[in-house]
Formats: sequence, structure tokens, C-alpha cells
Amino acid sequence: MRLRVYIFFLLISQISLAQNCDVDQIKHLLQNKQYALVYSMADALQECPDVNESDVEWAKFHQAICALELFNDEAQFRLEQYLENYPNGKYNKETYIALSKLHFRNKEYDKVIAKLSNVNVYDLEFHEEAMYYFRLGYSYFSLNKYEEAKLAFFDIKSISFTYSELTTYCLSHMAYEEGNYATALQGFQQLVSTPTLGVISKYYITHIYYYQERYTELIDFAKPLLENSYNPKRDKELKRLIGDAYFALGQYQNSIDYLEDYMSDDASSSLDRIEKYQLGLAYYELQDYNKATAQFEDVLLDEDSLSQFAAHQLGQCYLLLDKKPLAINAFKYASAINFDYTLKEDAAFNSVKLIYEQQSSYDNAIESIEQFIEDYPQSVHINYVQDLLIKAYTSTKDFQTAVDKLSALSSMSLPQQQVYQKLSYYLAAEHFVNKRYQQSITWFDKSIKYPIDNKLFALAYYWKAEAYYHIEDYGNAIESFKAFNIKDGSFLLEEYKQAHYSLAYTYYQSSKYKDAILWFRKYISLSSDIKKQTDTYLRLGDAYFMTQDYNRAQEFYGLAEESGAFDVDYAIHQQIQCFGLTNQRDKKRTALSQLISDYPQSLYNDDAMLNLSTMYLNENRQDESVALLSDLIKKHPKSILVKTALLKLGLNFYNESVSDSAIYYFKSVIENYPNTKESKEALIAYKNVSVESGDVKSYFDYVGELSNVSVDIASKDSISYEASENLYLKQDYEKAVDAFDNYLNEFDAPIFKLNAHFYKAESIFATNPDLAVEDYLNVLEFPQNIFTERALSRLARIQFKKEEYGVAALHYTNLKAIAQENSLLREATINLFYCYKNLDMNASLLESAKAVLDLDKVDAELANEARLIIANNYFDQSEFHLAKKDYQIITEQNQSEIGSEAKYQLAYLAYLESDFDQSEKIIFELAENYYSDYYIAKSFILLADIYKEKDNLFQSKATLQSIVDNYQGEDLKEICLQKIAEIDLLNEEAQKDSQKDELIINLLNDIELNELFEEENTLEDEE
Repeated sequence: MRLRVYIFFLLISQISLAQNCDVDQIKHLLQNKQYALVYSMADALQECPDVNESDVEWAKFHQAICALELFNDEAQFRLEQYLENYPNGKYNKETYIALSKLHFRNKEYDKVIAKLSNVNVYDLEFHEEAMYYFRLGYSYFSLNKYEEAKLAFFDIKSISFTYSELTTYCLSHMAYEEGNYATALQGFQQLVSTPTLGVISKYYITHIYYYQERYTELIDFAKPLLENSYNPKRDKELKRLIGDAYFALGQYQNSIDYLEDYMSDDASSSLDRIEKYQLGLAYYELQDYNKATAQFEDVLLDEDSLSQFAAHQLGQCYLLLDKKPLAINAFKYASAINFDYTLKEDAAFNSVKLIYEQQSSYDNAIESIEQFIEDYPQSVHINYVQDLLIKAYTSTKDFQTAVDKLSALSSMSLPQQQVYQKLSYYLAAEHFVNKRYQQSITWFDKSIKYPIDNKLFALAYYWKAEAYYHIEDYGNAIESFKAFNIKDGSFLLEEYKQAHYSLAYTYYQSSKYKDAILWFRKYISLSSDIKKQTDTYLRLGDAYFMTQDYNRAQEFYGLAEESGAFDVDYAIHQQIQCFGLTNQRDKKRTALSQLISDYPQSLYNDDAMLNLSTMYLNENRQDESVALLSDLIKKHPKSILVKTALLKLGLNFYNESVSDSAIYYFKSVIENYPNTKESKEALIAYKNVSVESGDVKSYFDYVGELSNVSVDIASKDSISYEASENLYLKQDYEKAVDAFDNYLNEFDAPIFKLNAHFYKAESIFATNPDLAVEDYLNVLEFPQNIFTERALSRLARIQFKKEEYGVAALHYTNLKAIAQENSLLREATINLFYCYKNLDMNASLLESAKAVLDLDKVDAELANEARLIIANNYFDQSEFHLAKKDYQIITEQNQSEIGSEAKYQLAYLAYLESDFDQSEKIIFELAENYYSDYYIAKSFILLADIYKEKDNLFQSKATLQSIVDNYQGEDLKEICLQKIAEIDLLNEEAQKDSQKDELIINLLNDIELNELFEEENTLEDEE
């Protein structure tokens, strides 16, 4: 249009130059809206010689108006220049109105208001007044100055003009924003049929019905609107409103259908907290508790009344789903919010009741119940809860705290005494399991003081006896075992059989062999345990052997051999001793041959070979004797019997007059085993050979080369040693120590140095074991000898008891290599395991654990310790299937620290496999049935991770908080606090997202109101 006007102006400009001073002609063109011509001719008019000032003013004002109508950029400049040149001009009112129109067009609403403030509304015509108030009102409206806008719109809201519908819209919108829904509804209903504002008005009406809780009308009005989808952007919102309305009317399935449809539209669709709570209630009413819990948990972002109601409802859902641990967390959360006291108390009651019932909770039942009694002394549930407290004392795992609380009472009722009996018994048992035997005895005695439960009363005596046995107080152990056996109902207990076995062992350890025999035989008549029966046969054999009833001893050794469970070689070895002592040579020979051939790895194999070789020698079967002795030296080069075999070989050749061979073997003993009895005998035999052969010079030359033998002082040496040894044999240990000291210091190279150091060490050991170490070490400086095994076992035990595990491990390693008794081999294997465990020598510990499991007879607790080491190694090597197998075996046999660790590892393995349900199940089993507070707490941290993986941040945080509130160690608390901080950050982000999605939506943004303005045809032009 501007281009056409400009061209038209060029065409006629030449013909109008002659008339450009004709003001009437220009006014006529202006009336015909020839703004371009008038704009151009106004400049020429001002140059006319006869033009008056009034016409010039007219020309300047209307030239500015033409620029405005032509959308000329200089319109504002010319209008403002007019006001500057004519401060009291004839057209000032019109200029301010024109400027307000220009600013309104440019959305400069503050400037519109400023310009209209210079206009006296009473000087305006009717149509001018309507536009004045509309522009003023709309400007205030756009600037959110609603009070001023309403005041401006007041005079034109009832009149009909171009923008009367838009005025109604603005007034209605302001009423809507201010919550004046009746007024807003009336206004929007007037606009429903208008072509421009009708659709948006329908959306406003839907919102207003919602806020007015006119839900039936909302549904009837909104559903057609949704079906027609006038504005697809608003369809989601309609679904949400309809869903809320159906909920309010109790039509839960319809509500769920629309709200689920709303949330499925796109990922950004979400409900506010109230709507989530309502949706949760809808699911609850329809018994879809799993979906209900998800909605309720999303509400728990703030500790407000809504969260309290949602948490309480969440607890009810979990109860109905039989997920009591989760219900506890929900009820605890609700009970911590101070809005509705009745709800708070009910939640607290439900939580303490569930904590008591549910052993898989980490909360302390006693403390929780006591806190409820303190917080709600007037509760209708108080009697029930006080009864729970008594019951909780009996089921707590924190026995010490519970006992302390009962002990603090001035007097105890009969039920409390019964609880005290149980708790002190459980506490004693806990000390016993952890090898704190003296403490366990103290607590068993406290349990015995209240003999209410006959079973516990009897068992307290039994386990007290076992504790006495472990600390080697055999006298008290015997008394306690006997007391157990005569208690009411003891014969019905499984421990009754074991008590016979243990009592027999106690007598045996006390060297009261006749009593031991009596109780071992009683045990055999009761037991069907093959391993224990075998052990009983062996001990009966030993007891009869010690009482010199060798025939009966052989009988029971024979039964042990027949059972074949373990230590068969020992049973045969002992029968050999019996056959020898009862002069049954044929049976002895047969048994020796059996032991040699069938048990080549036996600790007694070398002894049997030596024994049989002696029998062959006595039977003039020299060749067989020599062959056996040679075989012994070859097969058992580290045996202490090698020197005896060498000596016997030498004597055999000596008796056969084979002097060179005899001398060879005698020298082997003298040189390789100096300062031993065999060495002394070999030296004497060598002397005899030399004397008989007449080669005495060779003998003296040889002796002269020996640093440890002096012919001149040998007699004196022997007499001095013999006197010291006699004091030792008389058990006069103090004098024996002095005598051995004098002997060792008197001679530079004492012949019996080895014996003297050993017997001196034994004498010291009898009174002060720690001081015997040096002499035992002197014994070990000699090549393997008859005392090596005993010295090593003594040293190893001393160092082990002093917790010097490195040195103890060295001695046990050497002992294990030479041990001639199964009991010593077993001791070395077991204590090496504990040494390596305390030294954190993982590689050696692993091998030691395997060796422990290879033993024939192993305590179940020790076997589980060893198996745990092996399982953890499998775990570290990612051999999870092998680790799982061993962990499962452990958990079936042990519920204390070891079993708890194994159970935790099983839960962790399930977690690593993303089998969260199985991991959760294992964790609850651990909490309910096992006794390690550390691993229970650790497992609940894992449980919190599982909840987090399942996007259940509420349960994750609540679980971690229960550990912070109840666990005593700072290590795991720190981990929990860090994880809680991470969850809080996630909750803050979720809360921000929730706050962004409010139900009240600014419908004003859905239309561009300025597009409704007819900028080319204002009311000023409609006359």
C-alpha cells in the first residue's frame, strides 16, 4: 500500500505544485485519507508566502498524523516535535492520543499510560472516550496492574464498541487470576459463541468448574472439548482435569484411565503432589496396592500434612502387600511429622508393633517401644505396647542392653525374671560362641539364679560345663556336667548325649581314667554318631591302656579300626603296643606289616618299620631286618628314628663281624647326630669294634678330630649330667634348672648338651613357660632329634598364646613337617591357619584353610572359618559360582559373625546379578536369623542401594536413616550419611520438577490479543 501511495504522490505532485498553498484542498485530501499526498503537501504549504501561523500549525500536526497512519518511522518524532513547538497548541489533546496509539501499537504500555495521563477524558467525544479507556485499561492489564486496569475498563465494560468482547475477556481473565470464579465464569460464558475468543473461553470455563468443585459439570463440559480437540496443546490438561474430577466423584477407575492417559502422552507429563496422592488413593480403593505405593512415595518430598497422610496410607499399602519392613519405614516417616496428632500416634503405634514383629528391621525394638511409651503415655494402645516391651526383651539381639535395663529395676516381676533368665542365657551363649569363656560362665550363673524355664536352667549348667572345659578347669566342668545330667528334663535334650561324651573327656583330661571309661561307655550306649563313636573307642582304648588293661585297650582300638572313620593308623599302632605288652607276637607282627603296607603316609609308619625290624632281628631274620631299616632311612629321611635305624644297622653288621659296614653306620650316627644318646652308643660300639680288631689308634685319631667328645672328661660329664637328670625325674624342677645350668657351664662341649637343654626347658616350662623359650631354641639348634617335636610344639604354643603369630607360624610349620602324632599335626594345621589369619598373609592363609578342611575331624566353627576364606578368595577371583556354593554351606551351619558375612556375600552376589528381589529376600533372612550387627547393618546399606535401583528413593533414604539412628560404629554411619546426601539431591531435583508443573496454567498465553486489534480502522475513523 505504501508503494502505491508513493507512486500516486509522484504522479500528481507536479500537477499540484501550483495549488500547494490551498489549505482547503489539502484538508479535502485528508478527509479522503490521502495521507501520502497530505504528508508531502504539508511541507510545501509551510513555504507559501501568504500562509498564516494557524495553517502552519495545522499542517505540522496533520503531517505527523499522516506519518502515523502511513506507519512512517518519523511519526513519533514529528508528534513529539509538535508538542515541543506548541506547548499550548490547538491539537495537543489529539497529539497525546496519537502518541498513545503509536505506543499501544508498539506494545509500549507504560508509555501509553504516560501519554494518556496528559489527556482530559472529559474533553473527549464518546468514541474517543471508549478507545481512551480501552487503551489505558489494556495497558494496565498487560503490565499486570489489575486494579488500575479494572478501574479503566469499568466505564466501557457495558457498552458496545469494537473491542467490547476483548474488554470482557480481559476483565474475566483478571477475575479468574484473582480467584473470583463466579465473575470470571459469567464473562467467559458471554464469549463462548464469539469466533475469536470462544474456544479459549471454554478452556477457562473448564478450569473454573474445577476450582468451584463443580465436577459433574466439568466432565460434561470438558469431554466434548477434548473430543473436538480445538487446541491439541491443551488436550493433556483436559485429561488431567477430567481425571481429577472423576476422583472427586469417587469414580476411581475413570479417574485412573484419564490420569494414566495424561501421563502417557509424553515423558514431561507429571502430576503435582496432591494429584499423585489422589491417584494413589484411587489405586488403593481399587486394591492395586503396588501402583498406589509408587504414587504415595512420590508425594514424600516435604514434611507437611500431605506427606503425613501419604506416608500413613503407604504403610497401609505395604501391610496389605505383606512387605512389613517397607511398612515400618512409611509409618516411621508419618509418625515424625507434626501435623495430625491422631495420625502421628497411629503411625507410631503401627511402626513399633511391626518393629517388634519383624526381626528383619534394623530398628531397635526395645528402644522404639520405650520411646512410644514415653511419647504417648495416654494412648489407647499403652497396655498392649507395655506387654510388647516385655516380649521384646526376650527377642532382642542386643542382649547386654536389655539385661542392663532389667537389672536397673528395683525388683522384677515373675515375667521379667523369666525374661532375665532368657536374656542372661543368650548373652552367655553369645560370649561362649565368641570364645569368651570366663564371661560366659558369669552370665550362665546369672541365668541359673532364676530357674523358671526348666530347659534353659538345665542348658545353662551344660554350657557352663563346656566353658569350664575350654579353660581347662576340669574340676568345675565335672561338677557342672553332673548337675546338668540330673536336672529335670535334661534327658529329653539333645545335649544329654553330648554331656556324657564331654564329661568322659573331662575325666580323661584329668587323668581319671576309670571315671572316663565309665562315661565313655555310657555315651556309646546312647549315641549313633559314627565319628564320635570312633573317637570314643579311641579314647576308651587310651584310658584302658593308661590303666594297663591292655586286652580291653586292644579291643576298643580294634573297634575304632573297624569303623574306619578316621585315625585308623593310630588305632593299629596302639594295638601293636598292646600286642607287645601282652606278648602276642604273631598278632603284633601281622599288625606291624599291615601298618607298613597299608598306611605308607602314616605318622607311625617309620615306628612300625623300626619295631618290625627289631622283631626280625630277635628272630634271627637279619636280612629282613636290615632291609626294613634301610627302607626306613630311604622313605623317612627326616624321621627322628633314622639315627636309631643307622645305629641298629651298625650293630647288625657288628654282630655279623662286617666291621667296615658297622663302622660306616656308627660314624654316620656320631657325625650327624652329635650329643644324642644314639651318638654315645655308636661311639662306644665303634670303640668295641676297634678294640676287637686291634685298630685302637684309628679310634683315638677319630675321637681326637671330634670337637664335642673328650675321652678324659667323659666320665665326669656323664656323672654330672646323670645327677641333673635325676632331679628332673623327681620333679624337683627348681633344683633341676640350677643343676642343668651348672652342667652346661662346667663343660666346654658337654656330651649331653641336647638332653640338658631340653630337660632344663621342661623344668622351667612347668612353672613359667615364657622363660623356657631360650632353652627350647637351643634344642632346635641340633639336627632333628627325639626332642625336636616336643620343643617345637612347646615353642609354638608359647608364642601363639603371646600373640606373636609370625614366630608361632614358623614353629608350627616346622612341627607340621616332622610331627609323629595326629594330634600334633592337627594342632599345627589349625593354629597355622589362625596365625596366617592374624598376620593377613592371604596366600598362606588360603592354603592353610584348604589344609584345615582336609583334616579328618574338624570343629564345625573352624571349618566354616576356613571355608569362608576359600569362598572369599573365589569371590575376589570372580569365580562367583564356586564362592556361592561355599557361602551357602556356611550359612546353613553358622548364624554368628562368619555365617552373617557369608549371608551378606550371597545377598551381594544376587545384587551383582541384578536379581534385586532375591538379594532383598536374603537380606531380610540375614536380619532375622543371624547375629552380626556389622553385617546386618552392611546388608541394609545394600538394601538401600536396591531400593535406589528400583527408583524408590523414599525407602532407600529411610533404610539408611535407620542405620544412622541405631548402628554404633562410625564407619558405616559415614557411608549412610553420604548416600543420604545423594538421595536428598535427587529429591530436590524431583521437587523442582514437580513445582514447575502446576495445574493453574496461564491461558492468556494461548492467544495473541494484539492480532485482534484493527490497526487500520480505529473508532476515531468511524464517525
